[in-house]
Amino acid sequence: MEYNLIDTLAHPTLTGKWLGRDIDCSFSKLSSDLNNSPFKKAFAIGMHGLDGYNHKDFINECSKYNNLIPIAGFDPMIQSVEVGNELRQIKELGYKGIKIHPRFSKFNYDKDLLKNIFNLAYQNDLIIFYCTYSHCSAPDYPEQDPLYTLAAAINSCPDIKLILVHGGDVNILKYAELARFNKNILLDLSLTLMKYKGSSIDNDLKFLFRNFDRKITIGTDYPEYTHNEVFKRVYEFSIGLSQEKIDNICYKNICLLAGNLLY
Repeated sequence: MEYNLIDTLAHPTLTGKWLGRDIDCSFSKLSSDLNNSPFKKAFAIGMHGLDGYNHKDFINECSKYNNLIPIAGFDPMIQSVEVGNELRQIKELGYKGIKIHPRFSKFNYDKDLLKNIFNLAYQNDLIIFYCTYSHCSAPDYPEQDPLYTLAAAINSCPDIKLILVHGGDVNILKYAELARFNKNILLDLSLTLMKYKGSSIDNDLKFLFRNFDRKITIGTDYPEYTHNEVFKRVYEFSIGLSQEKIDNICYKNICLLAGNLLY
């Protein structure tokens, strides 16, 4: 079997560090690691407010490497009147999409705010990478189901191109059903593929590899996990699958969704 993967979630940073830890996650290290793995390209995901991120410097650094695809870090808590200008600037700089991280942004799951962002992102032909990992300590733990805020935004803009980052973690099958019925939504399995090894989530992942091969993608959550570590898990779950299903999961799904944004 052949494995030609596109990493749908990697985090290079301008400081080369990661969340206060002395980890090398520079752009050059990510590009080099891709070249020494079965992964061919990676979406380089900016994280608003972290590790020196700013739109201009991040995309300038990303442009030095032909195997990195730039995604802007976006603050969902900016004033609603500023969202349109911010997204236009992101598009003009050359970004292919935006990353929304509700937990780090202290987003309160305001559905009207999210509807506005989704509709304006669609108007600017930007893919949204939306983090579905909502677990944290009190007093910030969500008091409502984040899935339904997300659903409200999708209902308001059903043609938005959307990557559900981490696939809903422990709620992975609920998010998989959301992706199943919406043609422009894919489930990224980063973090979840690695974090819950040995739990009942493994059975859910096996089910998705067998039955949802047209709706899932593989991200590494780099630098939390290496490309080769993630590939070992992908290989395990791919045993017995056809080459067609492996290709869908590894690269065809994201290529169909992103189209010429990949190049």
